Formats: sequence, structure tokens, C-alpha cells
Amino acid sequence: MKASHLLSGIAFFVLATIRAVAIGATYTPYVLGTGTANDINSSRTVIGQIYTTNGGYVFSAFSYSGGVLVNLGTLAGDTDSGASAINDSGVIVGTSSNPNTAVRGIRYSGGVMSAINGGAPYTYASGIDDSGVIVGETGAAPVAFVNNGGVVTTLGTLGGPYSGAAAINNSGTVVGRADVTPSLTHAFRYAGGVMTDLGGLFSAGNPSYAWDINDAGIIVGDSIVNGYSRAFRYNASVMTALPTPNVFHSTAEAINSAGLIVGSYTAPSPFRDHAALWDGDTLIDLAPYLDQIGLTGWNSRAMGINDNGDIVGDAWDVHYNHRAFLLAVPEPSPMLLLIVGLAVLGQAVRAR
Repeated sequence: MKASHLLSGIAFFVLATIRAVAIGATYTPYVLGTGTANDINSSRTVIGQIYTTNGGYVFSAFSYSGGVLVNLGTLAGDTDSGASAINDSGVIVGTSSNPNTAVRGIRYSGGVMSAINGGAPYTYASGIDDSGVIVGETGAAPVAFVNNGGVVTTLGTLGGPYSGAAAINNSGTVVGRADVTPSLTHAFRYAGGVMTDLGGLFSAGNPSYAWDINDAGIIVGDSIVNGYSRAFRYNASVMTALPTPNVFHSTAEAINSAGLIVGSYTAPSPFRDHAALWDGDTLIDLAPYLDQIGLTGWNSRAMGINDNGDIVGDAWDVHYNHRAFLLAVPEPSPMLLLIVGLAVLGQAVRAR
């Protein structure tokens, strides 16, 4: 076996072991605060927005790591902020605003928040890759953009007036949603300067929205079918409905490198939203983990998943009180790490 084949075999074994731990583990649930959690990176740093009430709601972007929640503040003169995405270097993107001016996109790194796109109004930063390329939407008539080192490129639409980018992978492929006509929106993929219409689930006449893409190019999102949203996976030019038996609505919000997908579904009895994990065609209800931290009977949704399998999202009660949550995969036991190490060593010896 050549060295490259040996290393790829070892890498596959280790990744497969990590994936097995992630999907087979009993998650440890945590409430992070009053608000929503939108994303988590491989260092288990969580981002989102917390809120307080002081004659009205005030939203603040936050990061959470190692049990410490940090309020990221706002741009000068603003009152509200939110964090949408974080990369594995810890760079955060989102928005900052106040009641008297338009929303601006922000980048937060090293304790410093700065405006992107030259502080252009009506700018929402939604995603960032590990090299720091930012995507989102901008303009009073919004269009999707890519910001690469301060150089802003707008991506156009599918023929209608609007587009918005939601995520970008480390190959530079962007996904989002764009108008085909003023009355029909479709998910899109943008690569090599070309925006591709992904169509609708079951019919080109069904609206669709792409929310995330992993480094293998697999896209997730939802499509409106007979008035209900249906979570989908898009792979190899085929859009497939994720299994959601006996439910009304479902959404797919994020996907990790192992292909694990998180989102939510609406159960009919009792009628409420459940945070969900899809492993292939297996749907796993995450709501029982939230029962353990005092959120029994609350609506919930999962918004982000990292490559370790840690999941974040939010839950809310009938009064729309929100709680950000983290479902953490327990660290592998010393015995499991020993087994993995021995297996890797054994494979290396056999390859000699």
C-alpha cells in the first residue's frame, strides 16, 4: 500500500469512528441563555443572539465557549446585533442595526467588530468559509453577494428581482435562494461564475430554499409542497425529500462533513416543532434531550452542527420566550481512543 493510500485509509477509519460516536452518543444538553444559537465551529464555539427586555427587545450577538458567554456588542451608534455564522478560525459574521438606520453586515475577529461591504446599508452577512470569504445579501432590492478580502461581487438572480446567499463551502461554492419570477423562488448553487437553478421538490413549480452546503457539495434546505415546507437533500443533481413520517412541516438547516443534517419537523400531536437530526434516511427526534434541561413541551429547532456532531439551536414556549441550546457529544473515552490508536497502528504494520 502506498503511503497516500495508507493515510487515506487511516483517515477514513478515524472519521468513521468519530461519526459513529457522534450519532450513537447520548448528547449532553445545555441551556446557553435567553436567545437563539445559529452555528457552532469545530472548536465548539457557539454563536447567535441573546436578548433582553428593556421597554422592548434588545438583541446582542454572542459567542459561547468553555462555559463563558460573551456579548459581542454592536457597531458604533447601533443598538442591536446578531451573529449568523462562524468559521473554524473563529471569525464571526452577522448584522448590526438600530431603529433609525438600515442593517449593516459585520465581521467579528480578535475582539473587534467591523462593518463589511464598506458599511453598505441593507447588508446581511449569512455565511463564511474557513478562508474568510463572506456571503449574504445586500441592497434595498437585495441580491446575493460574495465578499472576498473586501472585494464584493454580486451574483445576480435566476431571472426575478431578488437573491440571497446563505452559505459557502471551502471550495467556494455558494448556495441560497433566488427569484425565478416575482412569484417563484428557487434554491440556487453558484460556482465558477454560474448560478444554477436547483428547481423545486417534486415539481419545478414548488418554491425552494437552500440553507447550507458541506465540503462534499451536498446541499440542504426546504421546499414548499402543497402548502407545507419539506426538508430536502440535494446531491448529484437530485433533490430528495428527507423522511418525515406523519408530520406537517420540516426544514433542513445545516449539514456537516459526515453528511449529518439538522433542522426541525412539526409533529401533529401534540402540535409543536421538534429539533431533528437526519443520519441518512433515519430521523432522530432531539426534543427528549431538551426535556432534560427544563424545556419539556417547548417548540425547538436545530440550526447548526459541527464536524464533531455537536448541535445548536433554540427552543421557545407558547409565549415566545426563547432559549439557546447546545447538545454536546461526549468526548471519546480513553478506552475508545486506545482502540482507535491500536487499530491505526495495526493497519500501519499490516501495510509494511
